Amino acid sequence: MPGSRKMLHSSSEKKEANNPAPESTEEHELNQTSKSSEPSTNTSYEVTTSSTKTGKAAHARRASFEVESRLVDASPSESDAPRTTEQPLSETGQSHPQLLGLLAQGPTSSTSSSISLPGQSVDSRTGTSLTRTDDDRSSHRSDAGFRSSTSCRRGTPHQVNLSFADPDTFGTTRTKLFESRSLVVHDAHEQRELLFSYVVVAVAVLALCAILTAILVLAVPTDLHNTVCTTAACTALDSLLAASVDKTRDPCVNFYAHVCSGWAQTQNQSVYRSHLEEFLAHVHSIFQRVLVPSQAQTAQQMVAAFYQTCTAVLVDGTDELSAFRHHLRLAGVTWPHMSAEPDLITTVASVYAAFQVTAMLRIRLSRRNASNVLEVAPDMAFLRGWQAARQQLIHAGAYARFFEQTKTKYAGHEKPANSTLSYEMFVKVEDTILEALLAHRGQSGDEVQVSPIDRLVQITRHVPTTTWRAVVDKLGLPDSALVFIVNLELIKEVDELFATLGERRLHFYFGWCVVQQMMRYIGKDLASTWHDYEGTRAGTNMASEWRAQAECMQLSEKLVGQSTFGSFILRETTAEDFTYVSSMVRAISGQLIHVKRSGSESDHSDQLTVDEADFHVEFHEATMRVVDEALVNHGLSNRSSLLSNWMDITAAVGSINTTIRDRIPTTYTRDLVAKQRYDLYDYRSGTLTLPPFFAMLPVYTRHLTDTANFGALGTLFATAIFRLFVAKLARYLPGIKFDEDLKRLPCFTELAVHTRDYIEVYYHAASIRLALMALRSLPKKDHQRLRLFGRDRLFFVLMCYLLCTPNTSEDTIYAETVCNEAAKNSLEFSMAFRCSRGTLMNPWERCNL
Repeated sequence: MPGSRKMLHSSSEKKEANNPAPESTEEHELNQTSKSSEPSTNTSYEVTTSSTKTGKAAHARRASFEVESRLVDASPSESDAPRTTEQPLSETGQSHPQLLGLLAQGPTSSTSSSISLPGQSVDSRTGTSLTRTDDDRSSHRSDAGFRSSTSCRRGTPHQVNLSFADPDTFGTTRTKLFESRSLVVHDAHEQRELLFSYVVVAVAVLALCAILTAILVLAVPTDLHNTVCTTAACTALDSLLAASVDKTRDPCVNFYAHVCSGWAQTQNQSVYRSHLEEFLAHVHSIFQRVLVPSQAQTAQQMVAAFYQTCTAVLVDGTDELSAFRHHLRLAGVTWPHMSAEPDLITTVASVYAAFQVTAMLRIRLSRRNASNVLEVAPDMAFLRGWQAARQQLIHAGAYARFFEQTKTKYAGHEKPANSTLSYEMFVKVEDTILEALLAHRGQSGDEVQVSPIDRLVQITRHVPTTTWRAVVDKLGLPDSALVFIVNLELIKEVDELFATLGERRLHFYFGWCVVQQMMRYIGKDLASTWHDYEGTRAGTNMASEWRAQAECMQLSEKLVGQSTFGSFILRETTAEDFTYVSSMVRAISGQLIHVKRSGSESDHSDQLTVDEADFHVEFHEATMRVVDEALVNHGLSNRSSLLSNWMDITAAVGSINTTIRDRIPTTYTRDLVAKQRYDLYDYRSGTLTLPPFFAMLPVYTRHLTDTANFGALGTLFATAIFRLFVAKLARYLPGIKFDEDLKRLPCFTELAVHTRDYIEVYYHAASIRLALMALRSLPKKDHQRLRLFGRDRLFFVLMCYLLCTPNTSEDTIYAETVCNEAAKNSLEFSMAFRCSRGTLMNPWERCNL
């Protein structure tokens, strides 16, 4: 024990002071010293040295040195600070100057090296143990390597401190010095023995230094903050970032350029689009490998069969156009011909029952409160989406061509339709319908119940009672069935169109809407016309095969929702992933709630009460189970035909309770294709979404670090949560003009050059801190880092990496603005990248959420 050795030496010194050693013991003690200088693991030993002194007489004195070497913490205490000032890292492993000069010191210097336990320091004079402060530990925790004390390198979490002994102790030692002849007066044999003794001692000290260094490297754990994540996911993410980041670009001047220059110069699409294509290719490969038996198919096999037959039409060119056209005519769709005996109400109900396609109206059998009822509701979804696209086509002068080509290709080998509408008359009819129905956008209207069926004539005055009776009979309902009218005002508007346009024209336009929605799936030639139209409208540049896969996946989503991705989800995720995502959403929304409660009350937001229940993400687990059960119970009648599979899946879904059925359709693929960036907020439902592609790099995998997952998926959720909050606040306080207020926030919007940008910049920049605060609030943090970036920097790099886009993209300015505004308004960013105050990314004034 160190303490025991000190007491032993002290006792020995007192005895020698009272009984001076006879001169005859000089040789004996010298030999003892030589023997004890053999390499040993002991940390305490004596070294006998001699030195010369100028003058008339050279008197050798015996010097006793006690060296105790122990490991201490990497950072010195404040009292030792002057003595342990760090020097530049030694690349050659040089020894500490004090150690090299140990044998050359004269009789007036006596050194004592004492070892303190981790978290302690040793007083340089008295050897008293002093407790280090937390600040001392934290301020040097990031050092790596070994400090240059008795070790050969510096900067490890452990170092050896050499401190000089107390002068009084040295005085006591001098009283027991013995005289010794110098090397000059010794004979050759004695000189060799003395020189050998000195060399052996030096070699022993250096050997002990090497041993202790090896022990530290092997036994002492590396600082957790510097542990590199070595999972396959971390390695893959390292590679992605290494190919994108340009270290020659100063992150404190233009952070977007620092992160995205490599990507922008070498890629022809955004990170978002690249991620989407990889996801769709992965799901496609899963579907293509599924073998579908003739009987006893599982739900996933049925979905795979539907997808396979769809791609057979759109990629391989299987011709099912005539079969589709035949079944649509059986349902009442005669387009592009004008029907001689149009029956719009019956046609609407038949098309929905066969294909689950709607336009203007949705008439269906619905199950409510354990009873089958007739539901009549307006369906404006298609018309609202089509209105903006139509205007772009008209502006480009392409709408007439698109209309005529669709009409010709759909008719096929049949004779041209004689009884049809000209393009000019068609446009006038469409203008009238859109103006009448979309003027009520945003109004839900009243829901009324009608029974028996004959009373419907009071609401739909232009639809005879016989028509409604035929509909309920076709759907298997009695005349006494209860009728639910959803949005009474819009139903009345549709009824008025019967008088304004006449049923023939209204029926013709409904046929156009049905064919337009189905043409992308029923023939490769028709699909190419649709893709040409999309190219005119959006300027997209996607390969036809990739488009076909996306179209088929989008159709599958519309029919069976997230069950489309069931196999992918089961393969790529576990229950732990959804638990992690839920905890992430709770942590981020909790920070928003905290900010709101602690913020200023002058903005009227204190009138709105929010809690974690307002911010939840739907995983669709219960819905998927119901869909799977319905598919298995129904089965496929002809697994090699797209038409047959479409009708079988529609019939299976039609048997599900209406409340659940309305939650089945999803639009992830459609939104991914239509948008140019990630968005986890669903405007239609006002909820958070979790697209199935989330479980792929660079967004998320469970094998990444918390910092990586919060920097990517966490920032996406933070933006979506902030959007949801603002939307909720706008609905609660409709008198507040948020758009006008946000325009007056120059700190968030001064670089936004497009009119659509300012609100997006605000959402993203203001919400980044929510994700960072949530990350720091985690009870258990992993301290791993990537090889390329430390933890603090990685968060911001991934946040910006998701925005990277090629230099040729129209969204480059937007992406750069969003990234840089989020970075420069974060104090944590400037600290992580050590940006000087006043630089572009570390301004004197910042926005604060």
